[in-house]
Amino acid sequence: MTTEQTFLDLRDQANPDLLRVIAVGSARVVENYIMVQYQLGYAEPFEWSRPLPTVNPDEVMRILTKRINQVG
Repeated sequence: MTTEQTFLDLRDQANPDLLRVIAVGSARVVENYIMVQYQLGYAEPFEWSRPLPTVNPDEVMRILTKRINQVG
């Protein structure tokens, strides 16, 4: 059996105006968190990455990258 790991390469996005939010937990908990952020008007569900596996069984990670307009 072969296990293939997929890594998320964020190096090409170095920018002080970018914020990354990482949600890690069970698929259900992460999805609920994303829906709360949507209901609060912070981020659309499609703006998040696809669920990525972590080293822990039954755990996923999803990443949101937002451009933040800095004042000053």
